[in-house]
Parts: sequence; C-alpha cells; structure tokens
Amino acid sequence: MGVNEVVEADELGPRESAEKRFESSRNGLLAVLALTCVNIALVIANFDLFFLFSAYLPMDLLFMGAEFYGAHDFTFSTLGIIAAFAATSVYGIIWLATKKYRVWMIAALVYFLLDIALSVPWLIGQFAGEFDFTLVIELGFIAWILYYFVTGVIAWYQLKTMPEDDPTLAAQAEDSVSMWYVKDKH
Repeated sequence: MGVNEVVEADELGPRESAEKRFESSRNGLLAVLALTCVNIALVIANFDLFFLFSAYLPMDLLFMGAEFYGAHDFTFSTLGIIAAFAATSVYGIIWLATKKYRVWMIAALVYFLLDIALSVPWLIGQFAGEFDFTLVIELGFIAWILYYFVTGVIAWYQLKTMPEDDPTLAAQAEDSVSMWYVKDKH
C-alpha cells in the first residue's frame, strides 16, 4: 500500500469507482459464504474450533438440527446439516446473481439483516454473561460486512443512474477535444 495506489484510486472516474466498490461488496459476500462453509465443515468434523466470522442462521440451524435429534455428535444431525447448507446456499446464489444482476446486492443486504436480527437474542445473552473479547470481534465483523453490503447497494444505485459508457461517444468527445486543440493552435 503505497502512495501510488492512493493516487490510482483517486484517478478513477465515477463509474469505475462505483464498480470497484460494488466488486468489494461482492468479495465481502464471498467471504461470508466461504467462512460459513468452513465453519459448517469444522462443526460437522467435530473440531472444537470455528471462525467467529460467519453467518449466524446456518450455524444456528446446524446446532438446532443436532438438538432436534438429541445427538451430540453432528454426524447424526442430517436435518441440521441440510438446513445449514440450504441457508448458506442462499448467499451463494445471491453472489452468483450479483455478477449479472447487480440489484441482487439488495437481497444480500436484506438476507444479512435477517441473519443479524436472528442473532440478536444470542448477542444479548452474550452481553449478559461474562465479557468476552471475541464478542467484540464478532460485532466488528458484522459491522464490516454490513458496511460492505450497504456500500454495494449504494454503488448499484449509482451505476444504475449513471449513463453507460459508450465508446462512440468517447471517440466523438476525443475528436472534438483534438479539433479544439488544433483550432486553438492556428
């Protein structure tokens, strides 16, 4: 990260800047998807660790599936595994859809807000108990992803309202500038 990178970012036009912000939002969505899949796999494999950074709903469905079956071994909670991957696949579908239809970033934001709303009772329970710094990290992750999704929706709206780049208009503008420059010399 040098000064050159900052200068290059400043030289971006409004369309390129909005496209870059939208792609950053898609990358944030992919991070949620990937880390949630890793967490599900870690829990299914009976590891005693998992990342804090994942969607709440799929993990909750996984744990509820285990409780439903009365199993402490997650290999017996088929229903929970299926429900967790189904909830996670929604993020994957949205991520794929945003590649062609940027408006799907709104769906990512709404789905993540639903995920946050479902995690509120858990978060309140965590705050009521003994202080744990991992909760602060979890809240930071939620804020970071929420920021990227909101930024993505704003970028989508800006791109939607901007005129498309037209190569013929750009060429005409370049010709008129060069003609003005030639006229000015004479």
